[in-house]
Parts: sequence; structure tokens; C-alpha cells
Amino acid sequence: EFLERVEELSEIYGYAGEYVLRVLPEMLRGEALAWYRVSRHTWATWENLRRDFRAEYLPRKMLAQLCHEARSRVQRDGEPFRAFSNEVLTLLRRAGGWSPEEQLELLYENMHLEYKRGIRIDDIVSIGDLRARAAEHEDIE
Repeated sequence: EFLERVEELSEIYGYAGEYVLRVLPEMLRGEALAWYRVSRHTWATWENLRRDFRAEYLPRKMLAQLCHEARSRVQRDGEPFRAFSNEVLTLLRRAGGWSPEEQLELLYENMHLEYKRGIRIDDIVSIGDLRARAAEHEDIE
């Protein structure tokens, strides 16, 4: 969650990755700050730091667990599609490495059967499109 928040704030305020790289020590404490201090000479870009941070604080086992949770998560009876998709997309974002097409396929595959009856995957071109069609379905129901 820390990296997500740093990236959100840097995007909102228009900070380039290299600027964030320089001010990051202000946001870190304890062990994370010590890790930053001993490793900072190896990072030329924000992407370098991001990669190493994920490797240090998000072990592969945890990333695999996030993917497993996302694949296992199905839309429950009565659950709005918006809530279901937000939860799945959050898991996928944290796991990383999922293309928009793969995310769309997983959302469609794991959405409730009642939605699938009214929404054909061939008619959907994006996640936003699927969310809009699901909202229409909910308005009808």
C-alpha cells in the first residue's frame, strides 16, 4: 500500500519519479529508512527503487497469494459488480503484471452467472465497458 500511495501522490502533484526518489527518505522510518540508506546508491530511477522495494517488502510468495486471491474471488449473490471489481482490481494491481485484457477476462469469468446471461464477452472492449454494462444490468434487476 505504501508504494501505491506514493505513486498516487506523485501523480496528483505532478512529481517526477526522480524527485520522489530524492524526497522518499522523508516518508520512511525505522527499518525501511535503514534499507533505503544502504541501497540508494544502486537506484538511478524511480523504477529501479520500485522494483527493489517490491522485492524487499513484497516477497514472491505474497505476490503469488495476491494472484491466487484474485483468481479465486467470485462475485457473491447480491454483491454489486462495482464492489466485486474494485476488490479484484486492487488485488491485481498489488500483484502487478496483469494486462488490461487479462484483468477483463478474469473479471468476466468470475462475475455472477446472472450478469453473464445478459452480458456477452464479445460485446465488451474494456473494463470500463464491462462495469457500465454491469451497472445497467443492476438497474434492470
